[in-house]
Amino acid sequence: MYPSEGLMATLNEIRETSIDNNTLYHKQVPIVDITTSIQAFGTPILGDAQTFNEFVSALVNRIAFTSFSNRYTFDNPLQVLYGDEIPLGSVVQDIYVNPAQARKYDINDFAGILSMYESDTKAQYLPKNLDVQYPVSVTRTELRKAFSSWGNLEQFINELVNSLYNGLYMDEYELVKNLVADAYTRNVGVIDVVTLPTDEASSKAFVKKLRSYFLKFQKPNTNFNAWGKVGGYGRPVRTYTRPEDIYVLITDDIYTEVSVETLASAFNLDKADLMGRVISVDSFGNDKIGAIICDRRWFKINPQELFLEETYNPSNRIRNFFLNRIASFNMSLFANGVILASEEPDVTITTAKFEHPSSVVKVGEVLNEKLDTEPFTGNSEITYEIDDETIASIEKIDNKTLAIKGKKVGNATITATSGSVTATMTIEVVE
Repeated sequence: MYPSEGLMATLNEIRETSIDNNTLYHKQVPIVDITTSIQAFGTPILGDAQTFNEFVSALVNRIAFTSFSNRYTFDNPLQVLYGDEIPLGSVVQDIYVNPAQARKYDINDFAGILSMYESDTKAQYLPKNLDVQYPVSVTRTELRKAFSSWGNLEQFINELVNSLYNGLYMDEYELVKNLVADAYTRNVGVIDVVTLPTDEASSKAFVKKLRSYFLKFQKPNTNFNAWGKVGGYGRPVRTYTRPEDIYVLITDDIYTEVSVETLASAFNLDKADLMGRVISVDSFGNDKIGAIICDRRWFKINPQELFLEETYNPSNRIRNFFLNRIASFNMSLFANGVILASEEPDVTITTAKFEHPSSVVKVGEVLNEKLDTEPFTGNSEITYEIDDETIASIEKIDNKTLAIKGKKVGNATITATSGSVTATMTIEVVE
């Protein structure tokens, strides 16, 4: 049996590296071609400890990965959403500057010309929340068995590379999907409750919804980023997305219900281009989520390091390799993104307080009062009661907003309740 082209390339790359580094390996190990026997190649490696160690070290490193990655490793379709690598030690920042606001021109406004107009800059600080190792051990006994034939050696290399890199790539695939699930579960993303496709009618309605967002994303708006939803400070963030940066992640079950032709038409794309913008995933780990349509920058995924470390334990003749990955996996509050789900998530309110623990309202006037909660995105049902309805009346505007109307002079206490959490305020009605 002859060595395959990929195997020959990998083994000869190891030898070329030895030449560049002026080590002993290339002086003992021959160039591999179709005439080279596995015995001629393996004997000098297995017969010398230094040559053996150099071979194993180079084999597991990127040389083997480069030669075999396209053929044997999991191709993560969500890697297209990754951002730039971040320098070592840097803080991951997501910064957005709102469009400048217009001012009326006045030829006599000399002071205004010299004034300072600060930019409306927003920032979120994102943790480097992935720091993991993928270990694999190589024993001399295992490698000796692999040198029984070219086929066994190639299989051994494949399994070794797959064990390291596939573990990483498969986990990162899950991490990207989990960003969507986490945004939904914590209610920190923009969510649209829709009917998930089960037949032709619901499929058309679903595609129509995607088409609507595809068009709306391309115009400046404040409705589709999550800055306001999480209580971001200052002016609302105004964003837009170029059409080529709009992506859809959709579950396999829904993708099978949706006509590809209809979907391509909705995005004004041919089928080939559509496959690059619409990515099907097995699931988001939550059957309430059907898809997300978003600016690709909604995913704040920034790799920092991918490196290999190794140790050798002579007592049991085992060489351990550790593939290390450090990265940041987060979502941006400054990018358009809408999660299409069958229902709203239920986020329990843990603490609550009125913005103003005591307020004054005149007889006949109406005062709107808001309730602050932790978490800010908590949406469990809130009920309101007043201890004296003759003093004032209350009307629930939305879950966290209460309208209070003064009826007669006096004082009353208003209580907000959500589960076991309560908050109170006093209202004084005056003439």
